[in-house]
Amino acid sequence: MNNLKLHELRHDNIKDFVCDICGKAFIDKAGLASHSVTHKTDPDVPCPDCGKMFRHEVKMKNHRKMMHSGKRPYVCDYCGRDFRCKQVLVSHVRIHTGEKPFTCKICSKSFRQRTVLNLHMRTHTGESPYHCKLCPRKFKYSHHLQSHMKVHATNE
Repeated sequence: MNNLKLHELRHDNIKDFVCDICGKAFIDKAGLASHSVTHKTDPDVPCPDCGKMFRHEVKMKNHRKMMHSGKRPYVCDYCGRDFRCKQVLVSHVRIHTGEKPFTCKICSKSFRQRTVLNLHMRTHTGESPYHCKLCPRKFKYSHHLQSHMKVHATNE
C-alpha cells in the first residue's frame, strides 16, 4: 500500500485489519502484524550478552543499548553520579531536591517514585499478591515471602 493511500485511510479512519485476540483494528496489515507481537506470552528473544529473555526484538535491543554498551550519558548535576537511563536520573535527583510528586489519595503520604506509592497502596487495600506454595500464607511484598520461605527450609 502506498503512502498516499495509507494517509487517506488514516483520515477516513477505515480499519479493516482486526486482531483476532483483542479486537483492536488497524488500517493496514503491517500495523496488525506489529500489534500481534504484544500478545506473545513466552519470551523467546535472548540477549546475546547476558541471556535475559525478551518477548520482542526491540525490547532486547533497548536492553543491550542500556545495559551492555557501557554508556552512562545521564549525569546528576548535584553529585556527578552517572546513569544509563534518563528516568533513573530524574528519580535520583529527587533525593537531592526533596521532591515527592506521588501522593497517596488516602493518607496524603508522598513518595519520590510511583512504584513506591503503588507498593504503599497495599497498606490500604490489604492486597497480598505473594502466595507461599507450601502453606496458606500470603504476603504484601516479595521480600517478605522470601524471608518466610526460610521457615520451610529449616523444617525439612
